[in-house]
Amino acid sequence: MTNPNQQDQQSRPPTLGERFDNFFKKNPVPVLLISSASVVTAISTLVAAVGVVALWYKNRDWKEGEYARLRNLRAGYTYEKFEEQLGRPSYRAIQDVRLPSLPGSPGLPTISGKIIESVFQRRGYWVDTKSDSSGTVFAYAVTACQEDFRPTFPVENGSGPKSSRIVLNQSVMSEAYGSSTGTLKIFTPDGTTINYVFETEDPSDASGFRGYAWGLNDECQNWRDKKGKYPNWNDWYASHARGGTTPQHNGILTPDFSALNKNGRDLASRSVINTYAETANYTSWDIYPDQIGVSRLVGQ
Repeated sequence: MTNPNQQDQQSRPPTLGERFDNFFKKNPVPVLLISSASVVTAISTLVAAVGVVALWYKNRDWKEGEYARLRNLRAGYTYEKFEEQLGRPSYRAIQDVRLPSLPGSPGLPTISGKIIESVFQRRGYWVDTKSDSSGTVFAYAVTACQEDFRPTFPVENGSGPKSSRIVLNQSVMSEAYGSSTGTLKIFTPDGTTINYVFETEDPSDASGFRGYAWGLNDECQNWRDKKGKYPNWNDWYASHARGGTTPQHNGILTPDFSALNKNGRDLASRSVINTYAETANYTSWDIYPDQIGVSRLVGQ
């Protein structure tokens, strides 16, 4: 006796799912092709993921290598040490300088004569050195234009050894040293000449007798604040250069940080620095009479 349900199933047309099931049972090749395509897709996805990870590791690896090079360098080291870490310079020039001994220096002689400026170009950054004929590096500066290249420099500010850190492309001007008590060097007349904004701390007992500087060098055209916007020092410079009350020398404004008005302090609190520099013991910042670090005219 036929089951009524079986009779209904035999009399009704097959569903779409049943048709596909019957088709693939009679034709196994399409099944193999679809399965193979799925495997190929999975492998391709895995290969792409591995490639992304490998690229990330490669980028991370070169940065860590360059960070290690910079950690091996300090002002006061020999010029040969800088070449050992950075290779041959891409630019060298001889300058005549006379740097007076700083107050409180323990009878160190005045630096006088030829100073050699050397510029090293590395991936994502520049290093500028000032050395004498004996091979002593009296000052050096690191300028990082690649925004995700962020070397860290320990500094001493009176709160203990290596009590603060300056991180390029991350620290802002007013917070870089822990407290801003230094002198500014501001020269931002327009966009056609060299522009820069720096804060300098002279060598002192609190700084471990080194000088420190940090700020904005226009070898990097991507000046930015913490929100990614351009920090407009040009207008500030224009309004203060005309007034005659802000200390200046050869057009470079040199106010103490404590003398900045609200607008200036706001700019300093937002401006992300791209350059760090330091001097050897008791070396005056006169060794960099204007721009600190690589000049845009050299870097071009």
